[in-house]
Amino acid sequence: TGKSMFALALAERTTGKVIKIDASFIRQFNENKMLKQFCLKLGADLIVLDDVDHFVGQLDQNQTFLYILESLKTMEHKTTVIMTVNDIARLNAAMLRPGRVDEIIEFKAPMKVQRTEFISRLLLEKFNFKINDEDLEKLVEATRGLTQAYIKEWVKFYLIEDREIEKVVESIKKRKANIKTANKKE
Repeated sequence: TGKSMFALALAERTTGKVIKIDASFIRQFNENKMLKQFCLKLGADLIVLDDVDHFVGQLDQNQTFLYILESLKTMEHKTTVIMTVNDIARLNAAMLRPGRVDEIIEFKAPMKVQRTEFISRLLLEKFNFKINDEDLEKLVEATRGLTQAYIKEWVKFYLIEDREIEKVVESIKKRKANIKTANKKE
């Protein structure tokens, strides 16, 4: 849906230092809680904590993350922190209270018009390929409910599969079913 891309685009407009930290990097600070010192040394003006929901979940990770948020908030050098999550329900209420998280912006899956523009632009600008209207409509319809990251991969798949739209649409349907099953298991 573009959460990380939005955060990085915002970071490009920042004149100060920007640090992007993903969930796997946060895990490294789980034991020694050194993230504050790391960020202080770098003097970051903007910190992007990406895919936070992949890190939190167990009680010790929640506590560590709350410590990280509090530490960043109390730094002498005022730093703006942006977090991205795929599933906000995986975060507990203590993480989301004002003072820790002041603004929540929901990025929804792109609508039909947005998917049409995205797919057309992606094919033309990145791959120098113009899709016929019938295949474009099928691809747009098949990708309903998917994020731009997924759509981008399906556009690549479409090109790799010699533009066999029926094969691509069938693959998308199967993948959506797998995603739905995986989400139910969580």
